[in-house]
Amino acid sequence: MRDKDSPRILVIDDSVTLRKLVEIAFRGTGAQVDFAPTGTDGLQRATANPPDVILLDFMLPDMGGTDVCARLAEPGRAAAPPVVIMSAKREGLREAFRAFPFVVDFVPKPFAMEEIRSRLRAAMRGHTQADAATTAAAAAEVSLAGDLAVVPLLDALRFVSTIKLTGRMTLDLSDRVEIYVKDGDVVMCTTHAPPAPGDLDHVDLSRTPRAAIDRASADQAQTGKPAVVSLTEEGLVPREVAPIALRDQASRLLSAALAAKSGKLAWRSQAPLPDYVEEFGRPQAVIGIALEQRRSVFSGMEVTAVFQNAVYQRTERFSRKLAGARLSASERKLLSLFDGETPMSAILERTGVPAEKAASVCNRLVAVGLIELREHSGSSGQFSGIALWSPGDAEFGRSLRTLLQRRAPPLEVIDLVSEDDFAAAIMRARPRLILVTDPTSARTDLMAGAARTLSSALVAVLDTASRAAADACLSAGFHAVLAKPIHLNDLERLLSS
Repeated sequence: MRDKDSPRILVIDDSVTLRKLVEIAFRGTGAQVDFAPTGTDGLQRATANPPDVILLDFMLPDMGGTDVCARLAEPGRAAAPPVVIMSAKREGLREAFRAFPFVVDFVPKPFAMEEIRSRLRAAMRGHTQADAATTAAAAAEVSLAGDLAVVPLLDALRFVSTIKLTGRMTLDLSDRVEIYVKDGDVVMCTTHAPPAPGDLDHVDLSRTPRAAIDRASADQAQTGKPAVVSLTEEGLVPREVAPIALRDQASRLLSAALAAKSGKLAWRSQAPLPDYVEEFGRPQAVIGIALEQRRSVFSGMEVTAVFQNAVYQRTERFSRKLAGARLSASERKLLSLFDGETPMSAILERTGVPAEKAASVCNRLVAVGLIELREHSGSSGQFSGIALWSPGDAEFGRSLRTLLQRRAPPLEVIDLVSEDDFAAAIMRARPRLILVTDPTSARTDLMAGAARTLSSALVAVLDTASRAAADACLSAGFHAVLAKPIHLNDLERLLSS
């Protein structure tokens, strides 16, 4: 019999970030947390070792959350444990699960660590006895590592922001870059390299001894301590000037780091932060920097009936994400009217923003996590399809179609292999994404040309994750690289970017 002081939680979700969040929330509490990336795997685990509570995603790669609950309710199975449903969808959830009395709660995405812990504790009727101090101690032990080709820096920073971590993120790029975070906010960014042009703009070089500048520069290259800080500590830069200089340096470093498509990242929780970070660090508007980059990526976008009827809403913690960001006039106008109820056609009429510009603005605001699509409707009720070039891999095509038909609304897959003139097929279908499982194909150039014409994303799908292979694909003109098995969340991120 399982020890009731050590309850078991089963998380059925394909998001690595979410799974890490739940793991951290219950670290040190005595709870056993098990994970399943698909509904099929989750049902097998629930049968083999029944949990005390299931945290279930509304949409999984192989089936919907309602399908999982229907299987849990089948005659002959043991009584289903309490189930908590997660979803970014905010309406109609209770009705969808009304037939399953064991579904006891609904949690909107995204959520904070404290929220998911309290919801699951309530679902288990208090079996988990974690408190805030235990959770804080668990968070202090968090360590993460990854590759920017797989985990973009912005996604990593969102993760540490969601659970309000304090510590240092290290990036191995052409030079080592260190990003300091306090309570989820980026407060300083520095590098193990001599000061770049502009880093000493706030230093009166005519009155500063050359030897002091050389010492400070060498210290920055060796330890990462900004040269401006060293000069300030020597009394050569006014203390009120240092935070301004460090903010400008951080903006340049973060802009370059956010654009990096390869390199290693690692996170280590650290409290307290170095003294100079605590004294001179100030919150940095990372979203603002990411927006600036996106402005140069998105130019004109085609406007469809689907976009005209789209309804956008601002994401959780919107004001905090936006703090310090400089918005364009069009961005300000549109953001003020996104309420989760008004369709884009009405917003365009009220603001006077050209439809093509509004489409570009919405794409970049979604990409940086400021807004999200609440619903899409139109004459067909469907998005544009996804084109697939997958010679010799019919199984991948079948699994992709199954995955996308379970989506709301579903997406059509256009099989380019079956087309006599696949370039013409791409132009007719105007897909959002073009997935290619053979990125070395001689036809890749033709697909890349069609993608550029349509502003579609060309995506390489590799059999296994490989940094070298990913770098080669990106250099060849692919916009993104995925590794099998791909999940719906991977595609949703690309569709919204």
